[in-house]
Amino acid sequence: TDRTGKVDNRQVRALGKIDTAYEVGGFVGIGKTGVITSDYDTLTARVAYIHDVSGTHDSYVITPQVNYTTPLSVRTLVAFGLSADYAGKGFGRTYAAVTPIGTINSGLRTYDINDSGFRRVNVSAFALQSLSGDLRRGFGVGAGVLYGRMLGKYKDSPIVADVGDADQWLGAVGLTYTF
Repeated sequence: TDRTGKVDNRQVRALGKIDTAYEVGGFVGIGKTGVITSDYDTLTARVAYIHDVSGTHDSYVITPQVNYTTPLSVRTLVAFGLSADYAGKGFGRTYAAVTPIGTINSGLRTYDINDSGFRRVNVSAFALQSLSGDLRRGFGVGAGVLYGRMLGKYKDSPIVADVGDADQWLGAVGLTYTF
């Protein structure tokens, strides 16, 4: 969300740089094992809270999240998640608003977010395959995908609606080691 480095879109780049926000926070959650498919599946729910301590957006983000993980066998594990981001006023003003000066510089329409609200919802899936034959030890290979959808006033911001995309995708592949 910062604009300190390279910004590909020339109109967004013309809005100017935004310093990196340094945030601190925590989370609380609860989990239960042996819920749906086996004695080893896990259902967790948690809520995370972060607050900007650097003064960049001087606001907060609250993220409720639900995850379900289950081994399909001793070699294969899958996980699914659902989360959302609820952002404070300052977050929206910093990252989604376009000031009148920003309109002159970028050609994007002037846009203001003056209240807090949900900015994004995410759905994720992850799979892990053991290379050693046992998920509990050794190497494995994992892959995951996350789909996010911008919501409400964030989706309507010209940064998203005019030159961006409300649909966000992220994929990852990695090597794991369990000991």
